Amino acid sequence: MPLRLTQAANTPALWDAMSTRFLDDLGDRVGPKAYPAHLWLRDRRQRDMLLEAAQFRGYRGWLGTPFSFWTDLPALFDIRVRPIGLLTRRALISRIAREVGEECGLADPRRGPAIVRGHMLDRIFSDLLPEGVVPDGLAEALQDVAADDFAVRRNAWVVGTYRAYVAALNDLDRVDPRSIPGLLATAIEEGALPAAVGEADRLHVYGMLYDIRSRRKFVRALMGQPDVDVVVYTLSESETESVPGPWEALQVPVEQVDATAAPTPHVQPAPDATTEAAWVAAQIKQILVAGPCEPHEVAVLARSGREDTHGVATALAAAGIPVSVRARSALSEVSALKAFLGLFAGAGQDWAHRPLRACVVSPYFDMGLRSRTLDYLGRGVRIHGLAAWRESVEGLLSRAEKDAKTLYRTGLFQDHLETDVRALSTLEADLAWLSESRSERAWVERTLAWLREGPFHFRTRLCKPVGEDWDIVRFDQRGVLQLERLLREWLDLADDGSAITVVEWHRLLHRLLAGSELTLSTPMDKGVQVLEAQDAALTPFRHTYVIHANHGEFPREARGGGVFSEEERAKLAAGGLPITHRSDEARRERTLWRGVTSAPDVTVLYRTTSYQGTPLLSSLMVPAHDESSELPRTRLPTWAAVTPAQSRHQAARDLAHDSDPNASVSTDQSDRLRHTVLVAYGEAQRPGTDSVPDDHPGLRANPWNGGLSDPMVLEYLAEHFGASRVWSASQLEAYGGCPFTYFIARVLKIDQAGQAEEETSALTFGGVAHEILEKFYSEVKGALPSALDGRTTAILTAVTHTVLEERESSDEWLGDPVLWRNTRAQIEQVIHEYVAWELEHMEKKGERPIELELAFGLDGKDVVEISGPDRSGTVRTLQLRGRIDRVDVTERKGEPVHLVLDYKSGWIPAPKSYQDGSLLQVPLYVEVINALGFNGVAGRYRSLKKPGKPQNGAAAKVGDDNYDLALQHAMSIPTRVLRGLFEPVKAASQGWASWDPGAEITRSRAALPKDRSRFDE
Repeated sequence: MPLRLTQAANTPALWDAMSTRFLDDLGDRVGPKAYPAHLWLRDRRQRDMLLEAAQFRGYRGWLGTPFSFWTDLPALFDIRVRPIGLLTRRALISRIAREVGEECGLADPRRGPAIVRGHMLDRIFSDLLPEGVVPDGLAEALQDVAADDFAVRRNAWVVGTYRAYVAALNDLDRVDPRSIPGLLATAIEEGALPAAVGEADRLHVYGMLYDIRSRRKFVRALMGQPDVDVVVYTLSESETESVPGPWEALQVPVEQVDATAAPTPHVQPAPDATTEAAWVAAQIKQILVAGPCEPHEVAVLARSGREDTHGVATALAAAGIPVSVRARSALSEVSALKAFLGLFAGAGQDWAHRPLRACVVSPYFDMGLRSRTLDYLGRGVRIHGLAAWRESVEGLLSRAEKDAKTLYRTGLFQDHLETDVRALSTLEADLAWLSESRSERAWVERTLAWLREGPFHFRTRLCKPVGEDWDIVRFDQRGVLQLERLLREWLDLADDGSAITVVEWHRLLHRLLAGSELTLSTPMDKGVQVLEAQDAALTPFRHTYVIHANHGEFPREARGGGVFSEEERAKLAAGGLPITHRSDEARRERTLWRGVTSAPDVTVLYRTTSYQGTPLLSSLMVPAHDESSELPRTRLPTWAAVTPAQSRHQAARDLAHDSDPNASVSTDQSDRLRHTVLVAYGEAQRPGTDSVPDDHPGLRANPWNGGLSDPMVLEYLAEHFGASRVWSASQLEAYGGCPFTYFIARVLKIDQAGQAEEETSALTFGGVAHEILEKFYSEVKGALPSALDGRTTAILTAVTHTVLEERESSDEWLGDPVLWRNTRAQIEQVIHEYVAWELEHMEKKGERPIELELAFGLDGKDVVEISGPDRSGTVRTLQLRGRIDRVDVTERKGEPVHLVLDYKSGWIPAPKSYQDGSLLQVPLYVEVINALGFNGVAGRYRSLKKPGKPQNGAAAKVGDDNYDLALQHAMSIPTRVLRGLFEPVKAASQGWASWDPGAEITRSRAALPKDRSRFDE
């Protein structure tokens, strides 16, 4: 009986034709056998629609199912084979290709067994095996593309490898799974079709042949068999196709059941993926609420099932819409396996701070180690190796046992450090095997054993859900099981020869996971169908949304490259060899597009920008549309509020923008409404991130903006910041610059996590420079040179080298050794140029240093008390400690006077900073030296990197307005602290820096208006 083709111009018409005819053929037969017709379907969605159609007709059911899925066919035709594993296939083809290549005089482009990724010939075999092409047939077809000596040798290589691969499969009694369509075709040719379809007279084929790629032999077998009448249902060919389609080439009789083309899809541009998914969720929720429409009658389709289906399924779930999604992910993106890979990555980086911390804080590992310890040590020095980490913790613990102050303000405790030492010792023993080179086989064995044993309670922890979200657990567990299967297969193939390092093993394992996919379907079947396009072809839905219809995404760009050029592939295909080429793949993509968009209600969405902000183009398949209809570029949806959070936010916005002062808001969530009103008022009391008026309440501390008023909190502040508090100039300046920053660092004692930078930090640069200047001037101040002559240069050079060598021999982290050499040379040059300028300047001004690194309240020295009025005129007393870089002496009006000097590496503060309280140090230091018996008259700053520019920066003289104002600000700070005033507002002369807490913490990026101080109360 001949094969007949039934076509329609749109999917619903095609489905109606098939279901009507199939059910008519069945009539009132209930089975369990002797059905007059049988049906082959693609998936469960089509099955469910068929059952609904049968129920609508009044059928009560069948005792046996008169339909089958494509996946059922091997069992129906009694094809029992032992399939070859993926890795075994890759290794076998790679080995054969290498051996045959040597015989043909060709060097195999892939050296070694291509287990992790397939060989370049594997793609060709994917075309040949389903069609049952024999090696001799391949050799005959390749004669037409033997243009030169290289082509002849290449063809011999391809044919020889294919011939040896087929023979090897026979020897192993295995079958390449890609050969199954060819085996099915052979079974049909041998007369097995009637038994496979239950002796039915007619076979209806629907939904799995929208394209006959890799199924041509199978189709010819159906055409040639005489026992069963076969009817295949496909969409009509597009009128725009200039080349005859595959069905036309087979000269199959065609019946058109409905030539009515589907309406043109609606097109909706979206600015990004997030907005696209949110808009789709809003539209679907409106459809379901309006009814009558069941969730499973709505589909969201994407060409790729990785990022796109995940994103839209998340948006639908957030909107409270039931979802059925078939999610696909690379094994390397499965959370548990990504964490597991981190163990090898950490060993490959010799357990530097970042990879070690990632493993320690991972929820999949219980290492018994505290990240706070790692962060504290990692900020001071670059540590590598678990042994070095353990020794560093032991050293810190030893210092803490000798001096309890060592751990002051670190957040660390001795008992915690003892636990960390034990944990690091255990880690050192457990992970020691990662530091040795081993054979590939040894790595596979140990990794497989480790995966089964579950290091650091890995197997137990991956079974714990986050809240009620079990999807992550399902992905984790299935991912681990799939990796175990891959490793077991790899174990039989792994090389037992040359040794590889953990870095190479991590690279191999990561490539294996990145090239292997895990697919999971949600337990729910009747939710909104979120599918890849190929899974939904020819399945009619009442409403369809096709997302990410961008150029290069859908239709997907055809692959290029390979053993044969595109011209050779096209020539081979024209000669009858079943091998794909670019135009063939492009036609298949266009067919797939028509298969998912040929329905009455289809909306196509595309994105106008990437996540990086790069403009994107719509697919060439997208119909003409109004590009100005793009969804608004806003974080909050303006088209609908579909999630509870969006609904609450929308209600709050309506309340905020309602012009009627007597308007009321009705809600069943009164607690949330009260909270919303409170939050809205609180936000109004904060200055936000934009410019604010000078009278904005957020420029002052208030209960919603850094104003603390709880009695217990104020009691704590009184205890720790009261009259006995010993301050430093830097602490006072930190508060003057931004009270909230001081609050985080000094009251809450929160420090930012990080690791030592590769470059020398500014603090280290300044510390080394200060030490050199101190030692140099200490040696020459008794007989101060007037210039940097030969003898003085020799002294400076010797001092510089001594300080630098002492620093290099200490445990202090100076930066990456290579970068430090450049920094060292820079320090030597900066100091030389600065001293050369300053010696001449001091000779000219009659100044000379008398005190260097003058300490008070430190190194056993007494704390210094100074007194003076605050901004309100009340006399206050401050206890200070610190270290003054230098005190110089000169003569004025015949008497010695003293000047304070503070070094700055580069930047010099501006005098205006005295007026808003962010610059206090020099006036405070002048008061300190006067309390110590000096005759201090002024202070100034000098830049080491820019000597003499200026000569005396931000100079403050006793009795000047800036000097007195700075002291009044300093005297006012303790009182403000005790009152709990910590507003996140910068001083007028300062801006927010990259090292300041972010806006997500401060909730503000405001600064005081010019010429205004926070102390003007």
